[in-house]
Amino acid sequence: LRSIDRCTVKKVVQTGPEFVIEVVDNLDADAQGLLMPVADTSTYIPGKDLPLEQTIANMSGILAGLGMKIEIASWRNIVPNVWSLHVRDAQSPMCFTNGKGATKEAALASALGEFIERLNCNFFYNDQFWGEELANAPFVHYPNEQWFKPGPRDALPAEILDEHCLEIYNPDGELRGSHLYDTNSGNTARGICSLPFVRQSDQQVVYFPSNLIENLFLSNGMSAGNTLAEAQVQCLSEIFERAVKREILEGELCLPDVP
Repeated sequence: LRSIDRCTVKKVVQTGPEFVIEVVDNLDADAQGLLMPVADTSTYIPGKDLPLEQTIANMSGILAGLGMKIEIASWRNIVPNVWSLHVRDAQSPMCFTNGKGATKEAALASALGEFIERLNCNFFYNDQFWGEELANAPFVHYPNEQWFKPGPRDALPAEILDEHCLEIYNPDGELRGSHLYDTNSGNTARGICSLPFVRQSDQQVVYFPSNLIENLFLSNGMSAGNTLAEAQVQCLSEIFERAVKREILEGELCLPDVP
């Protein structure tokens, strides 16, 4: 009750919201209808390169091509024009995402996009040890990963991060190479698993330890879109969201009431 009292939507909660929850027992249920493209309907959102219906069809096709059957588990519509839903892999329900939007279609597109983003960065199994076979495979995370061994006295390899990143992640010089070993493989003998990122100011490649990404960011900054430009805008938007959240928490700012 104390949490509700602090909530910006407490008036809505106190008046007894009605949850529209549709439980799915099988993939042929009516809840799956939105996963099928509708040829005569096109809903455009400003800033998006394809209509929602086509976006949903494209992402559903990508996931189906990977052998994944996505099911819609539940819907929620607490206030008008605010929809959210829960989608999951039918064979592995712990692989799930949530989506939100002004309409059912927008919320579903949001959830499917998030699902693809999490697949791209191995989010679903981030906390797991992947076993000896993967630990000794040609690559653990991505084919273009590189492994760098710590220097003398456990120093950071010169090949990872750049000066700007070191100022952020190692301001006091306390970060050691052994702190950055990949935990999914646990193969310390290979060194530090690092992934190539392109510095946008000059297009230079900067290698980030996978350990650093998994511990601090996960899927934050990972984006999916109908085009590269759309994905880049989505990615930058996520980064701005986190920056705003940091300002709110560090500044102890009070959020305004939502009408």
